[in-house]
Amino acid sequence: MNNIPDLTQYGYKIIEKLGQDKNKSNIIWQGITTNNNISVIIKQFCFATKDSSWSGYQTYQREIELLKTLKHPGIPRYLDSFETDNSFCFVREYIEGVSLAEFIETTEKNLKIIAVKILDILVYLQQQKPPVLHLGITPNNIIVDEQKNVYLTDFSLAQNTNNTVDFSLIKTSNAEFIAPEQLNAPCKASDIYGLGVTLNRLIKKQQSLSLVTNNKLDASTLSELDSGFQEWLNTMVEPELNKRYPDAETAKKALQTSSWDAIEPVVKSNDNVVLSNRAFATGLVTMIVLGSAIALGFNVTQKATEKSLINITIALMGMVIIYLTQSASATIITNDNSEKKQGIIVAISVPIILAIITGFIFGKGEAVAMGLATIIAQTATLGYVLLQKLPLSQQDNTLRVIGLVIAIALGLICGVVIF
Repeated sequence: MNNIPDLTQYGYKIIEKLGQDKNKSNIIWQGITTNNNISVIIKQFCFATKDSSWSGYQTYQREIELLKTLKHPGIPRYLDSFETDNSFCFVREYIEGVSLAEFIETTEKNLKIIAVKILDILVYLQQQKPPVLHLGITPNNIIVDEQKNVYLTDFSLAQNTNNTVDFSLIKTSNAEFIAPEQLNAPCKASDIYGLGVTLNRLIKKQQSLSLVTNNKLDASTLSELDSGFQEWLNTMVEPELNKRYPDAETAKKALQTSSWDAIEPVVKSNDNVVLSNRAFATGLVTMIVLGSAIALGFNVTQKATEKSLINITIALMGMVIIYLTQSASATIITNDNSEKKQGIIVAISVPIILAIITGFIFGKGEAVAMGLATIIAQTATLGYVLLQKLPLSQQDNTLRVIGLVIAIALGLICGVVIF
């Protein structure tokens, strides 16, 4: 086999080798797509090597099937897979950044922020049905970009809690990150242990410290480390399950409690990613009402104005303007508390001003048409906001999208029947 494989017939060009296992049967390449030069990561399993095995191929297949179901901004996306004459490859999203092992800005504040972001990813994984265990958290498997966004990579060891771990895949060099129970009965707390050891290793690298038994930090050498953070870290790496945080949600809440000032902005931004079921249900009810209002608007508009090209053009232009301003206002309201008041003012005032101007220039009928355009634009905006705030579980996403479509249809039907 050539040192650098030619994958152009599959749509990819190899740029450089990023790594390989000792048997040279598993190789990681950085490449680009041949049609638009987008950077990707290509993981290659070579059939023709002496030590390649069926279990190694199965590992790739399992990782692919798992990545296909995961949708989180902190998990690189699966893109493609294909088989060559002597290997199997799968392609995932490339993340521009450095591994945590190479990350040099390991201040206490940065470590807390990184911890929260990794815990957010683990919370998502542990909320899947069945829960997903990564089981391979090390500094090399965490990527940090220039904006300090954090990504969890390498799901080769990842398992659903219904499955068992393939012990042969665990690298000897990563043994220190493996929780005591992981080889026999891995659980959610196993990933908590791996993250704890990872963070402790970064503190050791930064301050040239030695670790005492059981991967805990020596309190006598950590006068500059926040005592609450130190206690939290030591709980993360408790060898006994009943003394360790049982899951990512519990660990995250404990970190927020012990170190709130340093991580409050990050926690707030992450907690607002998705809507609760109650908030989403309220949105669906509103969609039903708006659907009925659209049906009423069409009925009133047909009676109040003529179906001319200019009237239709006015309504369409108004709809576009209102949708754009409503979308911008929704973004401001949901993402920036300091500008929330201004966003609400814009959302309310623009449709009213447009309706008044239209009525003054063209007449009452055109003002009614503009009102209909406003309702349609409001409906589209609300639908956009609800879709953007979907939870990150594919099953829940599908159910909520179906609910959204049903709500709009039900609203229109009710409007037609009633009005």
